[in-house]
Amino acid sequence: MYELDGKYGYSTEKALDVLANVLKKQKAHPLALFYMITLHAYASPTKYTNVALQAADEMETMKSGPYTGLYRYPPALHIPRAYLYFTYGRWTNMTDAGNVALNLHDNYVTFHTNGSHSSALFRFHASITVHIGLLQRAKFSQAYSILLQLKSTVNVTDGTSPLLSAYLGAYYTMAARQYLETRNYNISRYKTMDLDEVYSTPLDPTGRGNAVSEAILLLARGLQQINRATMSKARMEVIEGRLANKPQFDQDRTIVEIFRLQLTAHQEYGYGDYTKAFDLLRQAAEKEGSLSTHIHDTTYLYIPSWEMYGDLYSKYDTQAHTEQFYLRALKKYPGRTASMLGVARSYQRTMRTITYGENVRVWYNKVYNVWRHSDTEFAALTEVEHAVTPDTPWWAKYVVIGAVVGVGAIFFLVIVIVADKRRTKTDSIITISKREIQETKAMYLASGVEKKPLGDRPHSLEMQPRPVSATDSIPGAPSPTTQMVQGVAPAEYVVAPQDVILDDIVAPTDQK
Repeated sequence: MYELDGKYGYSTEKALDVLANVLKKQKAHPLALFYMITLHAYASPTKYTNVALQAADEMETMKSGPYTGLYRYPPALHIPRAYLYFTYGRWTNMTDAGNVALNLHDNYVTFHTNGSHSSALFRFHASITVHIGLLQRAKFSQAYSILLQLKSTVNVTDGTSPLLSAYLGAYYTMAARQYLETRNYNISRYKTMDLDEVYSTPLDPTGRGNAVSEAILLLARGLQQINRATMSKARMEVIEGRLANKPQFDQDRTIVEIFRLQLTAHQEYGYGDYTKAFDLLRQAAEKEGSLSTHIHDTTYLYIPSWEMYGDLYSKYDTQAHTEQFYLRALKKYPGRTASMLGVARSYQRTMRTITYGENVRVWYNKVYNVWRHSDTEFAALTEVEHAVTPDTPWWAKYVVIGAVVGVGAIFFLVIVIVADKRRTKTDSIITISKREIQETKAMYLASGVEKKPLGDRPHSLEMQPRPVSATDSIPGAPSPTTQMVQGVAPAEYVVAPQDVILDDIVAPTDQK
């Protein structure tokens, strides 16, 4: 797929042309999809990048198939997809592809007993892709759970098993990455994770990737001790001695040397020799740039030197334009949230906008779109959430206060108007009632009815019946007593018209 210089050769380019033509005619051709994805995932050519990403999306639906040839082990179809998404910083897709590979592996192992060695290694490759994606998405708790699962596997693996070295390498890699990706966020749970306890057994340097796996853990251990201010000169010499061991493969030697330069730069910065520290990081960045860009470049999985340079320089000069360093890191490692956050912070500190129209909030939005479903609360996430929230203008609070006062005044005015109308209606009723009383009195006076003094008025309870004479007895008429029982007032108890007291007339309660 690629030459010794790390660039894909003529045969790879011709293969890409053939695959692209096949996919034009049949976009779901399984082998064409697989090879197009694999070439881009491992050789990283710039040709047909969009076709490769479309092929990876198309293969999302291929979760089963004829288990012959390349399909004999289904997870092998999806691990290249995860690597391809990783190359372009599509972390959600990467996590999903890794999870599909894990599920297919578990189903495969349930029904197959052969190939346990290779299938177990594939499973840990899939676990690594899921772990990387979760860390970039700030799902630190889920990533830590995967790390603990791998630790349990290491603890129960027989010491004579050929898988132990592979398991340890994956465990060292995940533990180092868990610390490196969270070291600047001050998350107490991972800050207290002791990497000295993780590093239990040196790995066989002759194994492919073992030297790099051990070296990255040594780098993480060293940075942890520097941050804790527990790094002694003797301990630093031990770590540097381990990093000085020359791996078997040239590219592995270059990667281990990059780790050594990064660690030494942080140590020199702690000593106060800033010039030397930045010079060492520049050397590491140059070596990083000389590496091939295919996925076997293990530094893809760790902290870019230019990102480290930006982190240290931001501490050294709080007003420096450090976005240039983070942008260099993003050019080779697109989508890294720590680098994007560094760009946003740099522009925010210097109060500048980007020349091509983007502003600080755009960069914070890029980080937020990746972190929005984080499962961990930490200060940097709060910072990002605050930055993407629109700022409230200074005059907004006065508008709110004015609106509240206005609504209150209107409500009060309505109450006053309603109360006034009710009072006016009541006054009208009272006026009309008084007039009716006066008219009634005048009518009685005009009819010659005399108004008796108070003392001469008979009280209704004190009225006495007049004697009944013989002339009042009418044959067949009911007696007065019978009238009282039947509820009809007899004549003796009826008050004469002249006994009506006009002053006792009560005003009507309703106007007719």
